[in-house]
Amino acid sequence: GEHRRELRVLPPLRQRRERARRRPEPRNWVARHRADETVAPMALAEYGHVPPAVSIGQSPGKGRGLFAGRDLRAGEVIFTELPLVGMQHLGNAERVEACAMCMRHVGELEAQLARLVFDDDSARALIPRAMPLRELAFRACPPPYRCRGGCGLAFCGAACEARAWGEWHCLLCAPCSDGAGGAMSDEAAPSADPARVARLDAFRAHALETNEIFLLAARVCATALLSTGRLGSWDAAWAPFAAFTQPPWWEAVAFSAEDCAAGGEHAAREQMREVLAESWALLRAALCDGHDAAASVALPVFADPQLYAQIVGMFERNNCSMLVASPVEDYFLHIDAMPDGHAKRAAEAVSGPVLDALGEDYALPAEGAGIFWLQAVLNHACVPNVSFVKRDEDVDGRVVLTAARDIRAGEELVHSYIDEGKPLEERARELRNYGFECTCQLCTAERGAAAGGSVGVGTGERRGGRKLK
Repeated sequence: GEHRRELRVLPPLRQRRERARRRPEPRNWVARHRADETVAPMALAEYGHVPPAVSIGQSPGKGRGLFAGRDLRAGEVIFTELPLVGMQHLGNAERVEACAMCMRHVGELEAQLARLVFDDDSARALIPRAMPLRELAFRACPPPYRCRGGCGLAFCGAACEARAWGEWHCLLCAPCSDGAGGAMSDEAAPSADPARVARLDAFRAHALETNEIFLLAARVCATALLSTGRLGSWDAAWAPFAAFTQPPWWEAVAFSAEDCAAGGEHAAREQMREVLAESWALLRAALCDGHDAAASVALPVFADPQLYAQIVGMFERNNCSMLVASPVEDYFLHIDAMPDGHAKRAAEAVSGPVLDALGEDYALPAEGAGIFWLQAVLNHACVPNVSFVKRDEDVDGRVVLTAARDIRAGEELVHSYIDEGKPLEERARELRNYGFECTCQLCTAERGAAAGGSVGVGTGERRGGRKLK
């Protein structure tokens, strides 16, 4: 769904109607949020657990697919799902601080505003110690809870910090001294080995210079490494990821016809091989040294770079966007929706200059990417019958699958991997990144019309996720 609403652009009456249509604005967000929590929760999809509203089956000619387990109504939430592995985009994290585990926003309103304009001294000077109506208009966010290892990573609380530390972060934590504010876990962390920290820093620096997708791949490797120790076998640890499409990274990216004609494709793929081999060697050194080195090196992912290349390719093909709407946006929209009068004018006297300084960033959400076990089973169609729409109560990085129309029991659920409103050739070019040519009803009809022939009906949907930018 659309995550940004225009503010101070539409005429007041039309603006109020547009906002009411898209998202009702209550006078007290906190009270509304607490009331929503009394509603029975929707089925949460987890690895190995398929909610009763759906089933996994075979789609002719396409492999696995997701099907309606019962009749579904238009607008109905079918399931919600948290990622197996996910990460906030690094550029977004510079301006929006969110939990490194669940991507929930953290920090007081004033701290979030200051982070949005961290590189603008004049804008920061406009932010008072306490913004007007903050208790009424601002959705309360937990204070940042810092990693026990001292790396400065923020979480929304002790539960997410402990989960991240146990699942992957204990192997990837590199302490720093940036003085990040917030409470720090009182759990004991092993003393940092300077040599290990240097190796982790070298891996991260390489990822920052090349592609942040390597940082996501590192979380998968750390998760599998720790799970192997707990479960006793690599196969059991790798099982949650085994079903994803896993072409090597250099084969997961489609190049334009112009690149191919100019001979640039081969050189680009070879460069991807080289960069990935460098990343693998750096990560292998960081994770294998100091963590049961002999056993770690024997694992498939560290024996040679091929499986690492497939992990990166898995993200390239299967990842899905993660988005959490901004509580700062809610704050400004609440003030904008207030009836004209002294209270509104007094609030806008302070909030107005801050809003002007923010520009479009007033609505900047937390954005990232992850891989989702059940979401990745969905096949593609340019005329989808389901869509991903975040609700007001979805304050973390989960995806929420919603029926776009009435769906009969047994009907396959399909969504669009791309912007289905684009012309046929643009859609076809973007879908080449997923390794197939779409033959859904819309594409078949448009190709038939372009060729001047009869129009057929196809069902050429495929699996995958959003391409990582």
